[in-house]
Amino acid sequence: MKKIVILGDSLGLPREELSFEETYPYLLQSKLLNSCQVISKHKRANDSKRQSFALYDDVELYHPDIVIVHLGIVDCAPRLFYRKEKILVSYINKIVPIIKIMSKYRFFLTKHLPKVYVNEHEYKKNILKIIHFLEERNIRIILVGIATTNLKNKEKSFAYDENIKRYNSILKKIVEDKKEIDFIDMYQYGEDVLLDDGHHLNPKGSFLLAEELFRCIRDIS
Repeated sequence: MKKIVILGDSLGLPREELSFEETYPYLLQSKLLNSCQVISKHKRANDSKRQSFALYDDVELYHPDIVIVHLGIVDCAPRLFYRKEKILVSYINKIVPIIKIMSKYRFFLTKHLPKVYVNEHEYKKNILKIIHFLEERNIRIILVGIATTNLKNKEKSFAYDENIKRYNSILKKIVEDKKEIDFIDMYQYGEDVLLDDGHHLNPKGSFLLAEELFRCIRDIS
């Protein structure tokens, strides 16, 4: 039986609005029946940098035939604070409601003091590191592109959708250069595949992604 590992963030995990049976790893496993085993290594707030340092535990020990890489929205989403800053801010916020104050001016701050957890250069570097690790082990790779966000998030944070487009272009360029990698373009489906938070996949989005992945895996096999 072939093994498929999925490296991702919370987009493959259940939520209050999305049952476990509606997540795309579950749906994919259901479609593949007993021909493949799907191993979900999704982690909340996972980004390409964190994942690039967890390849031994998440990939090496499973000896998969195929790895699906679904990372990017955590990397590119506009932020008010870097990860390290959030620790200090959490202490300050107990004295002064700095988070509430800054959130009020989120669009202005994300425009004039743009921050992301992983910049474009590092994102490309991390994805290539993951790909190189997989290629060395003759593991087939499927990259999943970043879905768009909703109007609410676009109005709250400056250049949110532009960030998504730029990071997606990095993935597309990598696929152009490496012909043996498959790419699934989730951006093409628009906001219709998202929950109200504008980040996570709704049941329709999970179903569509599972369908796309199933077709890819079937063609590979």
